[in-house]
Amino acid sequence: MYDFMVGDRVIIVSEEKLWKKNLFGEQGIIIYIALPQICIEFDNHVDGHNGSLGNEFKGGKQGHCFWVFYHNIDKINKQHRNIKETIEIRCKSLYM
Repeated sequence: MYDFMVGDRVIIVSEEKLWKKNLFGEQGIIIYIALPQICIEFDNHVDGHNGSLGNEFKGGKQGHCFWVFYHNIDKINKQHRNIKETIEIRCKSLYM
């Protein structure tokens, strides 16, 4: 199903719009998991929010966070040398 943990570096591998944003290729770190969604603090400002859940979770950097469904992301491993290679690996696994 999924094998993500808080602290994992991830990349958006879905081209579908997430909350009316195209985040395809954006990279960040998982800061909270509440399945089926995962809160990611992206490296870049993505016009998001801070991911806060009130008293339960205070969130990350304002404008850098979004909640996304786990099937829209993939871990960034050492074998991934760049974004393009990461996307190609993900696409090959989907179609094999």
